[in-house]
Amino acid sequence: MESATQPILCCLGDCVAGLPTQFLMERALGPAGVDWRVLTVEVEPERFDDALTGMLAMRFQAARFFPLLDSVAARSPQIQSPMAEFVGSVSSVILDGDHYQGWHHAGPVVMAQINQLSAKSNSPENSIAIWLFGNTPFVRSVVAALEYSNLSGCLWLGDYTKALPIPIADTQLRNLTTAEEAIAAWSALAEAIPIGSLALISDEVSDIQISPNALESIPGDLHFYIRKPVSKQLVSELGWPSHARVCAGADLQVLFEAYDFQRWTGRAVDPAQLRDALDEFSDF
Repeated sequence: MESATQPILCCLGDCVAGLPTQFLMERALGPAGVDWRVLTVEVEPERFDDALTGMLAMRFQAARFFPLLDSVAARSPQIQSPMAEFVGSVSSVILDGDHYQGWHHAGPVVMAQINQLSAKSNSPENSIAIWLFGNTPFVRSVVAALEYSNLSGCLWLGDYTKALPIPIADTQLRNLTTAEEAIAAWSALAEAIPIGSLALISDEVSDIQISPNALESIPGDLHFYIRKPVSKQLVSELGWPSHARVCAGADLQVLFEAYDFQRWTGRAVDPAQLRDALDEFSDF
């Protein structure tokens, strides 16, 4: 049964103060011609199932789950999400009959950015290697998104890959234990397999234990995708190569919001519009 009222997007967290999603969505709805309403609600983790049952009963169209509720959502029988158990988090859902269909937005967003790099040219010189750091929902979401990506010829580097069900071009990479070994293996393979870019993916910058000299030795472009904020001053202090491009913190957040907005409403929104809204929110 369809609801006779406006579709409702409900943002849930156990502590929601200072979170900008409702503000950003409200800024995007009008220009997109979408007549929805957005709520933000605090819910204790132990009451999450009750809250979700109520949302289903009232036919709330969509939801965003903030930490810690995103991890609780991954275990909910009322949410269907094929990779929820592996990722350990569900960031967002949309109503689908008598249940919610869920996903984690980080993986699709990061893989879309990487696919754009790959699409710049069909030549081997633009093959991309991807290096994962850490065992977090953010990183696991990227791994899960690989299944739905058309990216080909990528190498997965780093010790973390040993425990993941992902394709690796050379089995010796499964035994890497240090950044130095990974750099050496990557450099050796790059001589045989032309690679144009290296994407480094991590929750926070402290997880990327690589010396600036090692990064300088890597040919091609460097792209960092880091969930937490990274200031320009910190990048300078770390001594990363000047040609490295960093997408982190707010830059990633607006891409997450834009991705969810399109999946929820079927309408695209310009991330630049959301970034302006986020800057406005941050000034409050």
